[in-house]
Amino acid sequence: MTLEVADITFLEWLEANVDEIRAGGAVFQGQRITPDTEVVRYGMCWSLVFLTHWRSTDYFLKGTEAQRRGFITATAVTLLAGWWGIPFGLVLTPFYLIRNLTGGEKSTIGKLIAIMENPEQLQKVQSDVQLAPGKLLLTMLGGIILLCLLMQVYIYLRKLF
Repeated sequence: MTLEVADITFLEWLEANVDEIRAGGAVFQGQRITPDTEVVRYGMCWSLVFLTHWRSTDYFLKGTEAQRRGFITATAVTLLAGWWGIPFGLVLTPFYLIRNLTGGEKSTIGKLIAIMENPEQLQKVQSDVQLAPGKLLLTMLGGIILLCLLMQVYIYLRKLF
């Protein structure tokens, strides 16, 4: 039994068609795919009190109906269900909304192939994606602490003069 394109994810299809893509292109859902073809994926999160879950969508070919649906779905889920987690939902929701509204996580087929063929690079990319929300949270906490310190310095200087 052969798998239909609709039965596999885009990355599974990509992995199975790397040689054809390098040789001039392959066709996925009626569109010609080359190493320069642009793809995009979106982030979403949903929360419930102290539980927050986040993930990225599959990759979508840029400029397709599937990309539009993926954007709308990921953004709507995040907008409606992301806020309800303390503290991560309150931080991750704006992070993913901004990321989605600014075009999502963009890449090219050539870059995806390079990452797939280099397991160390794949682990680094996955680690960076997983750590991005935590880095945002730490940056925000650092900014809040800095603002508090500046306010304390301001109050102290006002008392002196």
